[in-house]
Amino acid sequence: MSDESFTADSIPNNKGLHRERPVGIIDIGSNTCRFVVFDGAARNPISLFNEKVSARLGRHVASTGELDKEGVARALTAFERFRVVADGLHVDHLDIIATAAVRDSSNGPEFVARVQELFGTPVNILSGQEEARYSALGVLSSIPDAHGLVGDLGGGSLELLPVEKGQIGRGDTLPVGGLRLMDISGGKVRKARKFVIEQLDKLEWLQDLDVKNFYAVGGTWRTLGTIHQRQRRYP
Repeated sequence: MSDESFTADSIPNNKGLHRERPVGIIDIGSNTCRFVVFDGAARNPISLFNEKVSARLGRHVASTGELDKEGVARALTAFERFRVVADGLHVDHLDIIATAAVRDSSNGPEFVARVQELFGTPVNILSGQEEARYSALGVLSSIPDAHGLVGDLGGGSLELLPVEKGQIGRGDTLPVGGLRLMDISGGKVRKARKFVIEQLDKLEWLQDLDVKNFYAVGGTWRTLGTIHQRQRRYP
């Protein structure tokens, strides 16, 4: 395990953010774009606004290398409304982050420039390692004594990181998000399964990991859970 422990100062720009006025976060993912406004930067903030739009920006990144044009239009339309909401709620601080689809696409910089112009705020494009680390920090902020493997599954990638006693181990990011798999496999389950197994087999540290708990992060897991519940007729 790493000697990196979770503390409030582990989060960049956290110092000086203990504000009483609302703060906002926009997460630009491969499948969805979400905007959340909290009543302040506190340990247990209250959510004032929470909405997402299914833009599917990363729908064809694997095959074309570009963000989906219709997805870009959907995202920018939603962002215009998000900006109005942010102004109406008097958001004091806004963080905008982008993940796999934007960082892996050739037209990502152009899209980012339009977003920055719209909000007047820089967009932070997370690397795969940063995305994995933030997923683990999110788990530890809710479950400080978490011991197991964190798996953040999105539309473009899967981040895997071990956590133990408030510490984050070294992890990896894999290109096996739902949208990317559909694009790579052409919708063929057997081909997608083969690709996933090949990617997982590359992680030697994962083969030797002995943990009992898996911390599932992201909407894809929730969707799979809902499907499982319906198939099993869970009450």
